[in-house]
Amino acid sequence: MRETLRTIFKRPFTPIGISLVGIMSGMALTVTRLLTFYPIPSLRFDPGGPAIIMIAGMILGPIGGALVGGLSDVIGFFFWNPTGLPWNPLIFTAQVMYGFVAGLIMMKRWDSSKTTRLIQIIVAVVVAKTVGFMFVTWGLTGLLHIPFMALFTTRIIVQPFFIIWYSVICFSVVQSVETLIPWRKRFESNTQKS
Repeated sequence: MRETLRTIFKRPFTPIGISLVGIMSGMALTVTRLLTFYPIPSLRFDPGGPAIIMIAGMILGPIGGALVGGLSDVIGFFFWNPTGLPWNPLIFTAQVMYGFVAGLIMMKRWDSSKTTRLIQIIVAVVVAKTVGFMFVTWGLTGLLHIPFMALFTTRIIVQPFFIIWYSVICFSVVQSVETLIPWRKRFESNTQKS
């Protein structure tokens, strides 16, 4: 247990980890700010920002995922805020939780089979997206002055689509990282030794 905690806190602060946090924060920031559109103020169609944050959590652990989510939200707010709404700590917390929760669930490797890995990634995406969804809805309640249940019912309709889409993205990327890129094993062993 102690070794696991040391790895969780050390992984995002290794040279490779710092590079990945920066790259993935930039990717999440770019996808979220440039490819997102708002059909109505309370409903955002984001094709992959939260998925990139969840992937960061799955690869770098909960602390790395939380860093990617937090950095992409804060930097994105200061550079380009398409909604014109003020910064909200609850929406920031949702972005942090996407990476943290996905990383927490993916910390324990269930099995090496593809089917088990897919189920683990789907569980991580469902839980992370649900937690993030609740925080964002709660934050929008204060910003837009609309009752929580009215926002909830408006926003819940598209969430199954996002969960499926983010699961496909996360599985594809995480599976590729674990099978094709040799630095992953070296990265794991280096963070456990030191």
